[in-house]
Amino acid sequence: MPYVASPSYSESAQARAANLAQCLAPARRFLNETSQASEAEKIEKLVASATTAGWDEEEVRQALDADDAAPNSSAARNIQETATIGLVPTSANTP
Repeated sequence: MPYVASPSYSESAQARAANLAQCLAPARRFLNETSQASEAEKIEKLVASATTAGWDEEEVRQALDADDAAPNSSAARNIQETATIGLVPTSANTP
């Protein structure tokens, strides 16, 4: 199960949502890199981890839904974060 950090105290709902997004991002990235589970299974694991850490299930599901609906969703970020170690740019192949 991925680790999701506990909420830090905040008075506003907007600050709490930002804190939740910060806590979910590394856990989601970890699952995307290490798990062969379906997206639905990954979401359930994230929800379980976050609720164990003290987050409310409904706010976690809303944050995950909002993240999936964002134009720069996790799938797009994974493409951008692909490792390039050992790859040589095509401009290096020209004399």
